[in-house]
Amino acid sequence: MFHFNFNGLVIHIDPYGKLADFSELPEADLVLITHKHRDHLDQTAPEKITKTDTDFIVTKTVLEKLGKETVMNNGDSLKIRGRKGIIPQGKS
Repeated sequence: MFHFNFNGLVIHIDPYGKLADFSELPEADLVLITHKHRDHLDQTAPEKITKTDTDFIVTKTVLEKLGKETVMNNGDSLKIRGRKGIIPQGKS
């Protein structure tokens, strides 16, 4: 689980409830979930750090579990809040 600020966006990667006190963390503009293992896809953790306009970027296998996010595959690019993002080649 990581979080950081980039170009004015608060980004959380693989939020996992056992690793952080989410009451101490900023609300996310963007949440990235890299794969469906439970230490990356904690289904309750995102609820604690998201707001109504938080964007989610996930893999296809994560989408099958959660059902409401944007899927990106290796090599895809996408504009998020006016900023272009590219997913590098690697394991999905």
